[in-house]
Amino acid sequence: MFLAILADVSEALRTSTDGALRRHIDDVDIQTLAQLEEALTDLAVDLATMMTGSQGYGGVLTLVNQRRWQTEAPADDVSTEPVVHALAARFERFVEAGLLDIDDARTAAFHFGALTLLLANDDQPDPRNVAEGRLRSVVASGVHTFIRAFGVHAR
Repeated sequence: MFLAILADVSEALRTSTDGALRRHIDDVDIQTLAQLEEALTDLAVDLATMMTGSQGYGGVLTLVNQRRWQTEAPADDVSTEPVVHALAARFERFVEAGLLDIDDARTAAFHFGALTLLLANDDQPDPRNVAEGRLRSVVASGVHTFIRAFGVHAR
């Protein structure tokens, strides 16, 4: 049953991410670094809201963390690799467009998640009542940091 729950949550995460990527990145004409920062902020807010406000996602992460303490090398986890791959592919497109300077798009995707999704999740004291303004502020700050680190700025 645990594996079935993991599979369901992994699929829901992938589906939500695909939809958010389409809405905020794929279906938008992004020509400038400012437009990219705005699009990435909207993307991360959508994902952080989904993850932080989801009882199912939070519950599964708790179960996975508990299992990690019980098992030396657990193979069971929520599959985030499709999400990382999809985000890395978008970053590579923005490298080609001259907006981002990234050597390793996969690692940059992890950096992006840490600066936005993880911080937003950690910042919410009550996942039943997500403070949307605070969540947006944390995410926007993380995206701004990401853009400062990886954006191609006029010199």
